[in-house]
Formats: sequence, C-alpha cells, structure tokens
Amino acid sequence: MAQINSTLWVEAFRPVSVKDMVLPSDFKKFFNKVMKSEEIPNLLLSSPTPGTGKTSIAKAIVHDLRS
Repeated sequence: MAQINSTLWVEAFRPVSVKDMVLPSDFKKFFNKVMKSEEIPNLLLSSPTPGTGKTSIAKAIVHDLRS
C-alpha cells in the first residue's frame, strides 16, 4: 500500500518568506518596513474574504523575523 502524503497542497506550496510573496509593490514595501523595524502593528491584516493571503503573509513575516 502506498504511503499517503499528509501535507495539504496549500501548505506544501505556501511562500516561505515575504520576498517569495506575490504582492502589490506598496504592500511589499509596507511589510518590508514592518520587518525592518521589528515592530508589528496590532491590526496588521484584516479581510472578511477567505483566500486573500492573510495567513501566508503572517507566516512569512514570522519566518523572516526568526531568521
């Protein structure tokens, strides 16, 4: 019996860092500024629409701040 890969497709192909994200240039500048200052605002991301990249950018910022 073949082993089933338990990794979700979304997790397997999620961008790892902010530089890997496909974002408008003004958003990318803002997130780079946040990472450079290492001060994260209380309300960084807000959108009622699913699939807009909130979790992806949050995970990318955490990854970049840790490395």
